[in-house]
Formats: sequence, C-alpha cells, structure tokens
Amino acid sequence: MREAQADGDQAEYSRQNRNFHQQIRKAAHQETLARFFDSLLYPLVMRQYRDLEAPHPRAGSLEEHQAILSAIITRNPEAASAAMRHHIAAARKGLLLRNPPLVDGAPDQEPE
Repeated sequence: MREAQADGDQAEYSRQNRNFHQQIRKAAHQETLARFFDSLLYPLVMRQYRDLEAPHPRAGSLEEHQAILSAIITRNPEAASAAMRHHIAAARKGLLLRNPPLVDGAPDQEPE
C-alpha cells in the first residue's frame, strides 16, 4: 500500500487495502462476522468512499493499518482492538464528513 500510495496508483492502493482487510478477517476466525462484513458492510463503505481518480480521502488510513498489523504481530489483543476501533471510528467520521446526513430526511435546500 505504501508503494502504491507513493506512486499515486489509486487502483493498486485500493486492491491492497481490500487485501489487508481480507487478511484481517481471515485471521480473526469469525466466520459469521466475516460473512456479514463481506456481504454488506465493506462493499457499501467502499462504494461510498472510493473514487479511484481522487487521492485517498483519509491520509491516516495507512498508519492505522500499520498500528493494527503491529498489534497483531506483537500478539497484543488490547492494542489490536484499540487500533481497529480507532480505524473504524476514523473511517466512519470520514464518511460522515464526506456524506453528511440529510436534515429531516430532505436534501440540502437553498435558504429562502
């Protein structure tokens, strides 16, 4: 991912991002959660999040992945959990900033 980011190769970065998440899901050995994530959550997030022509919307994502991986490698479940929670919260915040919720269920309107 770091090489793809340095090269500005958004398509490769996205592929490696998906691979990272797939490997984390496999390592967790939580089949029910993995099926749910694969069938609903991840595709929805990525569809909203990624425009392969634009730079990655969250510059800190790669460092968040590194923190998750480091915690796993050092077999520190508390750190891994904290890093993953931070990653998810940051992604959620990024999505909300990029796609603010509708007020009263109506699209943005010009003031009268």
